[in-house]
Amino acid sequence: PLVIVHKMDSVYGGDEGFYFFEIQFVSGLKLKTEKVELIVKKRCRPLREPPNTVLTESNIPNSNNYKSVVTCISTDEHDYDFMDDQKKEALCNTSTGLYDTTELTPCLKIIDPE
Repeated sequence: PLVIVHKMDSVYGGDEGFYFFEIQFVSGLKLKTEKVELIVKKRCRPLREPPNTVLTESNIPNSNNYKSVVTCISTDEHDYDFMDDQKKEALCNTSTGLYDTTELTPCLKIIDPE
């Protein structure tokens, strides 16, 4: 594997959360980076899994936010379905650390009429 040893000399703050860095490599080469935006992400508190569900997190493309999505469990004995199809996901806003909702749907056992 290639290992690059460097020392971060300075971090310079700019306007509106933009920063750039000066880096010096062991070889003597110095580099000043382009301005980058420093984004502080706040994680939302973990949600409780509703009954008979599995909760998974996934990143939202082109966003700093993520979502938690419930899916129904599956077993050999029973089939399950969502109680409310409109409440299957919660979006976490990482700038505030808050979900848009904390009410996720449970899954109910499907009982075939006999």
